[in-house]
Amino acid sequence: MQERFVNSSAWNAALDHREDRIRDMRQEADP
Repeated sequence: MQERFVNSSAWNAALDHREDRIRDMRQEADP
């Protein structure tokens, strides 16, 4: 259970990081 929670936290952090990169790409694409 503990191990699963740690993996979930790492996964959520990776998703947040990906969304930040997508947001930056959209801002760069906008004129």
